[in-house]
Amino acid sequence: ALTKARPALDAGATSAAAALVAVEAAIDDEIDGLRAARVEVVGRLDAAMLARYERLRTRLGGVAVGRLEGARCSGCHLDLSTAEAAAVRKAGPGQLSDCPQCGRLLVA
Repeated sequence: ALTKARPALDAGATSAAAALVAVEAAIDDEIDGLRAARVEVVGRLDAAMLARYERLRTRLGGVAVGRLEGARCSGCHLDLSTAEAAAVRKAGPGQLSDCPQCGRLLVA
């Protein structure tokens, strides 16, 4: 029984391996595109802002920016005071807000 099933199993394994190679290639292409986009964005940033971001990214396990969700930082999941959350929402372009708990840059 195993001898009869082997060709079909081998064909299935070959097909799965080919599909895996195709998916890996697509992921590699997407990563290359994202890296190119990052280089473009980094080139437009103020040097001090970029240095701050990189320090935070290193210190905080690769995630330097959190989103303000209600009054909660998506990075550390702790609530900001009403005044702190309002200040983050009021920040204009070029103004950076920090989470007072974890130090991540916050965007509303």
